[in-house]
Amino acid sequence: MRLQSTKLEHTQQLFQDSNKIHVHVCCPSRETENLFKHYELTLPRGKFLSLRLECMPHFDVVNTVAMLSSLQAKANPVPHCWFFPLTFAVELLFQTPMEHVIESYARCWMPPTQELEHKSGIHTQYGYILTDVVFCCSLEHVFVPICEPPETWYMLLLDVKRPSVYALDVCISMESVPRRERNMRLIVHNPHSILYTMAVIGNIFKLEPNLPNFKHVSPYPNSWGRMEYPMSIPSRLGADESGIWCIWWMSHNGRFSPAILGNLGDEATLRMKTAIRIVASDYSELKALVDLKAETVWRSLPFLP
Repeated sequence: MRLQSTKLEHTQQLFQDSNKIHVHVCCPSRETENLFKHYELTLPRGKFLSLRLECMPHFDVVNTVAMLSSLQAKANPVPHCWFFPLTFAVELLFQTPMEHVIESYARCWMPPTQELEHKSGIHTQYGYILTDVVFCCSLEHVFVPICEPPETWYMLLLDVKRPSVYALDVCISMESVPRRERNMRLIVHNPHSILYTMAVIGNIFKLEPNLPNFKHVSPYPNSWGRMEYPMSIPSRLGADESGIWCIWWMSHNGRFSPAILGNLGDEATLRMKTAIRIVASDYSELKALVDLKAETVWRSLPFLP
């Protein structure tokens, strides 16, 4: 009983702390005040206000979610997932030299992966007898967000384990499908560039730290078959909703499930949780200062005794 009471108190405290941060973030004044800082990346309050309902999340907010998901994936045990910022797709579509792409993204966004060996067996009176050895990939999913001007987001998702190429797009039209599929195929395979003689991402997969994942499957996604559109994802939403869906897809640490990907839930709650996730992140150099200011603002509210 005491343990249940402690858990309830802890949950209530977390809920209250989240409310404090949310109230502080949503303060309409001082839009230039920085609420998040990670090395050179800073996010002022004004960009967080783009998470209000009926607003398109700012580019930097989406990129920060990708960065936090990438940092979390690097810190977690396998399987690994790669999450890229918007600039990755932009550079590939503009045919940036492969050497520059690898130099810019390999260290921060593409942690080394390898093939894992899982052994199973039984203990007998004669000792341990190995019954099975299974090899699997430690790299499972690659998330590449893309933004089509002016502000329509969609996602290229590579399922390395299957292997499959998914197009996650909630704003589909007769005109957009061929154009966006062309962009996604240029990312996984660019036949027009002298610098890219093979699949772009395939060249990255072929790097020595990653190649063991592809003993049983081609490292070139352009050979994985047609592009798939998960049926669970809506396809006729407005462009202003596409950004928050990209944030949703990058908020599960790579766990792929058509049911999860299509169940965004309450949009207002997701927008609030996204702001709290960023501001309260342990990766933010301003976390302690923001917590202190949020507590001060909370205590000044008229409904508190």
